[in-house]
Amino acid sequence: DGARRARGGGTAAPRVHAAQREAGDRRRGRPDGAATGAPTGPVVIALRSDPEGLDPIRAAGPLARNTVRLLWQGLVMPDARTGKPLAGLADHWDWSADGTALTVTLRAARWSDGRPVTGRDAAASLEAARRAAPPASAPSHVISATALDDDRLLVGLASRDCRAMTDLAVGVLPEAVALRAAGSPADAAPFDPTTATTGDYRLGAWQPDRELRLE
Repeated sequence: DGARRARGGGTAAPRVHAAQREAGDRRRGRPDGAATGAPTGPVVIALRSDPEGLDPIRAAGPLARNTVRLLWQGLVMPDARTGKPLAGLADHWDWSADGTALTVTLRAARWSDGRPVTGRDAAASLEAARRAAPPASAPSHVISATALDDDRLLVGLASRDCRAMTDLAVGVLPEAVALRAAGSPADAAPFDPTTATTGDYRLGAWQPDRELRLE
């Protein structure tokens, strides 16, 4: 049929408590530190400044992007060594015969509040990122994103270009939050960093210039 299928195989502010590493390990199905003899408890990372913000649609700079990735996963994530796209919230993706569209199928994932992640969430997030201002921060290859059903979305591309996969790394937000985030910063609703997450952590507390705690 001409389609090609692909399957996918940090940090924070001045004082960052990626709290309770063993809890994150349990969410990922790993044994806790007590069972393996590994250290447990908070991980504290000291950096020079706060991230500019925690809105995954507008995260700018490596510090903000790396922090956001701990909270909100994208459909794909880049391999740290090769840069190739690995599955994030996506289970797999199918290219159209002409290479200008992707059908993305989600894996079974849930928000931190227990609700399932849907194709509508992912499509709304890509559309919000596409319309975000300034344009330099918006996806450069995605021209449309439409939910097909709860588990799939169709992503339209400007041209046949494998670099379009990098656009799918934007953090996915709940549909209602993504819809409010679309447009220019002046028009968009203020982002609530306590929004439900899909990453290994949730926001525990943020005191600018003092502490950002992830739990």
